[in-house]
Amino acid sequence: MPAIKTTRVFLASLLALVTLCSTMPSYAEQPAQASEQVDQKTESKPKAKRRRGRAVKSEPQGLIRVSKETTFFTEPLFENGRVDYLAALNNYKKPEGLTLHNNGAVYFIKAIGVQENPPSAHTINQWKALGLSKDGKGLAAFPTKKDPAMIDSGKYTKLKTKSLTGTEKNKRQDELLDTLTNTEIGPWKKSDLPDTWQWIQMNEKSLDLLVQATKQPLFYLPYAWNNKEESPEILIEILLPGVQNSRVFARLLAMRALNHLGENRPQEAANDLLALHKFARQIGYGGTLIEVLVAIALDSIAFKGDQQLVQHPGFSVSDLKQYAKTIQSLPPVTNMKDSLNIYERCVGLDSVQRLAQPTGKDMKLGVMALGLPASFQKTLQALTFDWNYALVIFNEYYDQLDEINQKPYLVQQKLFEQKLQELKETQKKLTGFSLITQGVLLGRKARTEMFTDILKSLLIPAFKQVFITEQRGLLKKELALTHISLELYKRDNGIYPEKLNMLVNEYIAKVPQDRFVEKQNLKYTSNGKSFTLYSVGPDGIDNEGSDNPNAKREYDVVVKVP
Repeated sequence: MPAIKTTRVFLASLLALVTLCSTMPSYAEQPAQASEQVDQKTESKPKAKRRRGRAVKSEPQGLIRVSKETTFFTEPLFENGRVDYLAALNNYKKPEGLTLHNNGAVYFIKAIGVQENPPSAHTINQWKALGLSKDGKGLAAFPTKKDPAMIDSGKYTKLKTKSLTGTEKNKRQDELLDTLTNTEIGPWKKSDLPDTWQWIQMNEKSLDLLVQATKQPLFYLPYAWNNKEESPEILIEILLPGVQNSRVFARLLAMRALNHLGENRPQEAANDLLALHKFARQIGYGGTLIEVLVAIALDSIAFKGDQQLVQHPGFSVSDLKQYAKTIQSLPPVTNMKDSLNIYERCVGLDSVQRLAQPTGKDMKLGVMALGLPASFQKTLQALTFDWNYALVIFNEYYDQLDEINQKPYLVQQKLFEQKLQELKETQKKLTGFSLITQGVLLGRKARTEMFTDILKSLLIPAFKQVFITEQRGLLKKELALTHISLELYKRDNGIYPEKLNMLVNEYIAKVPQDRFVEKQNLKYTSNGKSFTLYSVGPDGIDNEGSDNPNAKREYDVVVKVP
């Protein structure tokens, strides 16, 4: 996931630039002037509410001006004046009318159960943020080792091979993992995959809780700090264990659905696949781009199961029509607007804030690792960049991304290409000796613009790829609905139609357009007994329905029967 990798180097890039530029004062403006500007901004900073809860050791304030234009969120604050973005985001996404019993995330956490002994600080913090407690009763209680707990493929493999040793153990573990993670299977019976069946049985209680989670009207899974230290962490380092666990549940639900189909229980299969579609949307509205990308992957797993379901002879015409209506009514799998405009914006702003006002372990990073007195380190921080100007630039940048996000996909891609070209031209002037000399000689404002341009050039390719992935997710839904229409036509006529336009009026309103090319419909070929339905994919090249998963470039997005 390119967006994840880019996010992880975001802070490192900032630190490198700070170290480069702060080792000596600018020749373009005097230190005294810089300090004066910082003092003026300190005095003009508006008052904001303090965060309730854990206090943080007080530190001098002054480098960051808390305002909508700079920090975006203006409350709550830590005692040192930094915005507590984790609490701000939790407040933002917490829905009205939330209770323990209508919050699907509570059932999700209960389905995961105790995975560590003892539970980590992050796990405990998240349980508390959900409203659970050690002394709580029923749903309000912390999960315990006596409660259901999800067993992933790794744990199952270890349980099944604990009596084996050496080469025999390694061989058996590899065999089991290959079986449990095989995604290229169709409907199956217990006798076909006994280990997979047993794995599902061991997770039945957890799966029941997860299905219960998807039936709740609200889903609020708060972010939590990773430790119990007094010093606040940075948003970019917050753990998202629910994301990894969601992948395991998606695999279990999809495999159980295929087992239902193999043993002629199509309605039960439909229930599991719809639960997976709903669960994907609960994860996708979590906020971060990581959750967005994982949610799209979960939804794709469900759509792959749908292909098997709608061909099952025991799934009647009325069942097909009802299933199509339900799929059609599902909201988009993610909320990309909030993800970019709110959550990813705050990740960037929080990273800048941390560099501008380091505390605790931050003092050992970047320029702070020089071993200078703390007071002098803070002076260097003030001289390096105009931090408030940097925050304003990043806010404007995310405003532009929000505008791009509201454009049609093909327009989005053109705008991204324009921005990339502009930044490439800027980068040509900021390489090698030029970067070093400009970093030293330019004034604070020019240096600030220089490093924000570099960071924007790192982020844009990742965001561009996320937009492509979002379109693939939307396309999968359109392909699934078209597939159902094709199956309905076959039920009525005994064969698949020769062309898609034969579906118009009775089965579909119009032939769906391909999202990745302008003014072209989805491609379709059929001999009456089988068909290939596809989009040319993000590269815009028609590969005649080839979807080679091992290719280095993007291939077509395809549905094939059989």
